[in-house]
Amino acid sequence: MNDKGTPTGTLGAILGALIAVALAMFLLSGGEHVSKKTVNSDADLPPIAEGKGK
Repeated sequence: MNDKGTPTGTLGAILGALIAVALAMFLLSGGEHVSKKTVNSDADLPPIAEGKGK
């Protein structure tokens, strides 16, 4: 038992568990929440500028 009121690590354990759950959800979703875009066809790509002739 801790009578002096010093931290016992409970807060660290809770924060560690929350970070682990968030990381697991991020990895299971394929990381698509960080501006990763899936290209399905050529219509998804930006237009290409045509070069000047010689």
